Parts: sequence; structure tokens; C-alpha cells
Amino acid sequence: MTANGCIVLAIVLCMFLKPSFAGFEKRNLFPNVTVTVANDRDKDVFCMCKGSKFSDALHVLKAGERLSYVFTQIAFPMRWCYLYIDDNKQGFFWAYTVRSRCTMCFWSIKEQPYLYRPDRNRWERQKLYRPPSLMIKGKEDQKPRL
Repeated sequence: MTANGCIVLAIVLCMFLKPSFAGFEKRNLFPNVTVTVANDRDKDVFCMCKGSKFSDALHVLKAGERLSYVFTQIAFPMRWCYLYIDDNKQGFFWAYTVRSRCTMCFWSIKEQPYLYRPDRNRWERQKLYRPPSLMIKGKEDQKPRL
């Protein structure tokens, strides 16, 4: 075997003996994001979040209850939640966007939704977006209906 052959063989062996960091790089490139929505009110609210098991219908989020879901961030994902607090406070909010700057996104539902911003070490009130054509009517003890 020639000297060049030995060098090539050594390089090939080193490639196979080197531990793989593919899983580590994949996690950094496409991190898992956890969104948690907590009802911190003393009354029930109704919630529906895209990408969660509650994405096809309104779910009763009882006082003190939380709902969490996990997804993998690929490219620029956007996840929304619809929230019904009462007839005057209802609409969509962005549960996750790249601008949220979180991989553990914590939401507190009080009179409005609040997102905890760890980069600023504070809770920030978020806006509820209400499409003009969508109106859900309900009473305190009944499920809202379209």
C-alpha cells in the first residue's frame, strides 16, 4: 500500500469513528417549541389552538387549567389560538411567531392574553384580533356558538 493509500484509509476510518452530531445540529436548526396556555382567571374560557389536539373545535379551559402542545419549528411557523373570554373579549392571538423569541412560550389568560418574554423578563399584553365577520355568542354558563 502506498503512502497516499494509507492517508486515504486513515481519513475514511476517522470519518466512521467520529461521533455524529447530526441530532444536535438538527435540534439547533429545527428546535421543538412548547406553547403553554394557562387560564389564570376565576372563570372558564374557551380556547382553540392551531397545531394542538384542540385545533378543530373550542375547548373549555377551566379556571386554573393549562393546555400545552409541542411542534417543530421549521422555516417560519406561525401558530394561532382563538380565545373566547366573554362576548366583548374574543378573538385570535399569535401563540407563536418567530418574533416571539421563545422555545418555551408561556401564555397567561387574564382579562387579555399575556405572553411571558424571558428576553425582557416581563409579561406583555397581546392583542386579540377579531375578524369582522366572526361573532361567537355565548352566556357565562353555556358554550359559545357560531
